[in-house]
Amino acid sequence: SPATYEEVSGFGDVTCALSDKFDLSLGGRYTSINQEFSSVSAPSLFNGFPITVQPKTETAETKLPYSLAPRYELSDSLAVYARLASGYRPGGAVSQATLPGVPKTFAPDSTVNYELGSKGALADGLVSYDVAVYQLDWTDAQVLTSTVTSAGPVFYTGNAGEARSRGVEWSLGITPADGFTLAWTGAYTDAELTQSAPGIGGAKGDALPFVPKVTSALN
Repeated sequence: SPATYEEVSGFGDVTCALSDKFDLSLGGRYTSINQEFSSVSAPSLFNGFPITVQPKTETAETKLPYSLAPRYELSDSLAVYARLASGYRPGGAVSQATLPGVPKTFAPDSTVNYELGSKGALADGLVSYDVAVYQLDWTDAQVLTSTVTSAGPVFYTGNAGEARSRGVEWSLGITPADGFTLAWTGAYTDAELTQSAPGIGGAKGDALPFVPKVTSALN
């Protein structure tokens, strides 16, 4: 499956201090993605499948993700913040596309991300924390899917339609002495399809695969 992938991007951000306690960060990115790919299946010593060729296919994508993040300092040791941002993952080729019923490509997916959080310190810096709640609205979510062919089931990346991921993240640090910090980080995530995806056997409300409900680490 010979293929080429080229991505050209430009990005930047600016932070405006609107007052001594309030600032606003704005960010943007321009991305152009071009891909070329083809597939060849040839007979081998162990099978008699005929040679099949997928002609060269070209795809082009343009993405314009953005971010908007206000932050307000309630005190020298306490701040609240919010963030609105978009994101994406590029599409690509399906190497098994020479098999009947398997699509040539999978589409890019994209997200709109909402976050609201607070960070600060207590007890003269002995304790620090950062906690945030978030929601990601997902379009054309890329997930593992399959098609049953004459050669058996074939697994590849496909698209599941719309999904949502929401939860809470936290980080708690304790510094009892200079040079020594104990930190606990973690997250709770609820990720599910918000639209049925019959092409991959997914129903509205099904959990997204490979997304843990709870993560936790002590450092």
